[in-house]
Amino acid sequence: MKGYEGNPPIKDEISRDVYLNLFQKLKSPSFIWKKKDEDYTLVDYTEEALNYFQESGKPFHGKKSSELLAQCIEMHQDLETCTKNQLDIEREYSFTNTGFEKEKRVKVYYKCLNSDFTFVQLEEVKIAEENYSKNVKELLKFIEGSPAALAMLDTEMCYLARSDKWIADYNLIGKELIGKSHYEIFPEIGAEWKKIHQECLKGKADKRDEDYFIRQDGSIDWVRWEIRPWFQDNGEVGGIILFTELITEKKRIEKELKDQVIRSETNEAKLIEAQMVSKLGSWETNLLDLTVNWSPETYKIFELDPRAFQPTHESFLDFVHPDDRDMVHHKFIASFNTKNYNSVEHRIITAKGNIKIVEERWKILYDESGKPLRTFGTCQDITERRLIQQELLETKKISEENEYRLTLAVEAAELGVWDWNLQTNELIWDNRMYALHGFTENETKNTFEHWAHTLHPEDKSAVITELEQAKREERKFDSSFRIVKPNGQIAYIKAAGIFLKNELGLPYRMIGMNRDITELVNSIKNTEESEEKFRLAFMTASDAFSIGTITDGKLLEVNDKYFDIFGYTREECIHKTSQELNLYKNQEDRARILHELKTKGYVKDLELEGRKKNGQTVFVSMSVNYFTANGEDYLIGCIRDITDRRKAEQKQIANLKIIADYRNALDASTIVAITDAKGKIIHTNENFCKISKYTSEELIGQDHRLINSGYHSKDFIKTLWKTISSGKTWKGEFKNRAKDGSFYWVDTTIVPFLNEKGKPVKYIAIRSDITDRKIAEDERQKIMNDLIQRNRDLEQFSYIVSHNLRAPVANIIGISNLLLDSTLDQDQKDQLNIGLKKSIQGLDMTLKDLSYILQKKHEIHENKVTVNLTNLVENIQESIQNLINKEGAVFIVNFNEIDEIKTIKSYLHSIFYNLISNSIKYKQKAVNPIIEIKSQLSEKNIIITFKDNGIGIDLTKKKDQIFGLYKRFHFHTEGKGMGLFMVKTQVETLGGRIEIDSEINKGTTFTISFERPN
Repeated sequence: MKGYEGNPPIKDEISRDVYLNLFQKLKSPSFIWKKKDEDYTLVDYTEEALNYFQESGKPFHGKKSSELLAQCIEMHQDLETCTKNQLDIEREYSFTNTGFEKEKRVKVYYKCLNSDFTFVQLEEVKIAEENYSKNVKELLKFIEGSPAALAMLDTEMCYLARSDKWIADYNLIGKELIGKSHYEIFPEIGAEWKKIHQECLKGKADKRDEDYFIRQDGSIDWVRWEIRPWFQDNGEVGGIILFTELITEKKRIEKELKDQVIRSETNEAKLIEAQMVSKLGSWETNLLDLTVNWSPETYKIFELDPRAFQPTHESFLDFVHPDDRDMVHHKFIASFNTKNYNSVEHRIITAKGNIKIVEERWKILYDESGKPLRTFGTCQDITERRLIQQELLETKKISEENEYRLTLAVEAAELGVWDWNLQTNELIWDNRMYALHGFTENETKNTFEHWAHTLHPEDKSAVITELEQAKREERKFDSSFRIVKPNGQIAYIKAAGIFLKNELGLPYRMIGMNRDITELVNSIKNTEESEEKFRLAFMTASDAFSIGTITDGKLLEVNDKYFDIFGYTREECIHKTSQELNLYKNQEDRARILHELKTKGYVKDLELEGRKKNGQTVFVSMSVNYFTANGEDYLIGCIRDITDRRKAEQKQIANLKIIADYRNALDASTIVAITDAKGKIIHTNENFCKISKYTSEELIGQDHRLINSGYHSKDFIKTLWKTISSGKTWKGEFKNRAKDGSFYWVDTTIVPFLNEKGKPVKYIAIRSDITDRKIAEDERQKIMNDLIQRNRDLEQFSYIVSHNLRAPVANIIGISNLLLDSTLDQDQKDQLNIGLKKSIQGLDMTLKDLSYILQKKHEIHENKVTVNLTNLVENIQESIQNLINKEGAVFIVNFNEIDEIKTIKSYLHSIFYNLISNSIKYKQKAVNPIIEIKSQLSEKNIIITFKDNGIGIDLTKKKDQIFGLYKRFHFHTEGKGMGLFMVKTQVETLGGRIEIDSEINKGTTFTISFERPN
């Protein structure tokens, strides 16, 4: 040991009782082993150590290590290594035995005290509960504090929590459930229920409003139950939650009432008599004329005069308690959907103002066609019955609690209870009595003589004499004696009993209790040996211990761990106070300890900052308590170094602050949404709510289809999900629709959160508003399209100037020059003048066409209106009806997908007119023209198609000339070649585009597309 040579001076100042008391106060399971005959004998242990062996409850003194540690042979081997090599060893084992609910993980410390004694201390490594998330811990607390019958199980169907109601309903008082299997507690559970449990462990919820359960004793319970899974933070099922409500009594009452109603239908007189006795009234309603009849007992229940009150359904509802009124009315209305008996229990306020509890039962009668004729029922005053039931429940509860307390007291004290009939000499023992004497129930004759035979020969005469004397003096029997068990083992017994008297005042029975005090007697005998063991255990404990006086606070003894924590030697500590050693960094902490000792009598796990000898700060957890030895009071302190834990906590707090700062910055600058693995929104920030115009409550639980604008294709969305579900980040631009119908654009980055298996469990979407930028881009695109179109128009006009204007001008110049020739006769001059006139007319016509085109391109002053396409086609048909009749034209029109467009009506009329008239003009010979016109909607566009069966156009040769000015492809009809040019010009002016598909003698199809409005 550190700090001194030989035996510590504590022996001079504190008696061996101090060490006896101290060893038993050790928090961890501890043992003292002694080397003996090439093995190790257990010579002492703390009470905490009893839980680690299958033979819990039996004395262990003298047990061999090779026998007691057979289940953990590594402990036996390490014990041998520690003693032989004089080494301190620290190990960690998985420790199991049949008494455990499940495997324990323990850390074991071996300390070689000397060549004969070894000190062993166990510390349980707790894992499972510490790994529970905050949400699961809160759920456990909720279950434990719930007034309903609830139980929370893990995936192995072992209990994590249960409510008091669960314990009470299933008569489990006194049984520890936590960690035990549900099927161990209820072995009668069959395959059908287990199958339901397994389905719920896969994420399914199930419930039954009525179900029966056959108990192990053969009784039947009716229950209403519901089973739901609970989930861990990673989304995986952590187990199930069971809710049950016993409705056995309700089912019993329902059956009784049903039988009563059946009997009442056969005997009216008995019903009336039963009504008076049971406070059961009857009523009937004729559903044809809505008349209502009550029995006298019903009037009596409502405290009404039948001569002054005419009942109706509405007047009945007036007497129903306001809090129950809607429920009763809805129950009655719902009963018209069933042919079974209906029931409801509710409160009424009688005519005299009294509140009663009544139970209504009724049935609807129908005619042969299924039409309801009348309803009849009963109304029973169950107020008194409910009060009696409540009183019985309270009485039963008190009785059960008292019985439970008595059982706990007897079991805790390990007492055996006996009952001696003085007239028959018969003895009745409980199970503990048989165990104390080493018998089974079948091995004893249960008589006084048989018990007396178990007494030690040296004690037998004195005990029987003492019994007779107590009987004679009518006083309590209180004695200690020895017994000899069948295996020859001697046990020390402490016995106490009292005599019961009959009506004559004579003793006829004696009841009492026995307790095995063998361990106590042996402990007293081994006090000197124990003193040394306890002292060694104190000095080598893994926590720092100190013993001090109450009067002046001076330290009388400290152990090795105390020196390790504070850096002092033993000589520097003994007879010094904590103030003299300057152990407290903050003097307020010392004041807190003194205050708690004064008010509570103890200090438990108080965390504070200490100061080492070198001035360094050390974080410690301190517990202080009083104990008494040889009539003197002392303070014992237990100190644990928690410096490493506190530093880790401080680092974690700093990291959490950094994360919080990042989150605040992100929330302030961007639009943020977090979804679960299925895309359901679980978090939004304020910016998301502002731009979407939805509240947080409206968004939570929804997916992003709520704000889908319909702009993006299904392939676009599919690619997005494929990217993020594979664990990759997706970036792109999105067009969304706000709550008010407006559209907005966002630049989006979606980042998946992955679990340990690399699977996404959440997604965070970080967005920025780019609506203004997208609008500007659209405007720029429109300007570019307009410039491109203007350039094309200039090219077209250049072509017109070079072909349609130059030719007539050249003719005019040439004819003018010829007219200057004086040799021409008059006929020649007349011919030249005719040619000159035609050239001038052609020039004038071209200039007029150009002027018309320019006028149409720049006169877009007409407002856009909603145009009905069906009406538009009908108006055009009326205007060219003669042409249609002449050519036998047939129209097939289908505007089912969209029949209205907001546009410039005159332009759309011109477009339709030109395309329809062209289809008739350029028909095939001897073939009636068929014109198909229909509208369609795509994700982005409104599409209108014109299809005919005319002569068609050779697109391989003339495709580039189709929409040119003065381009004609057939000359059997009149025309200037401006129609298709004007159609294309007007379509593009309206923001659309036109395409053609044609084949000679098979017809032509024109497709016009307009962008769908936002």
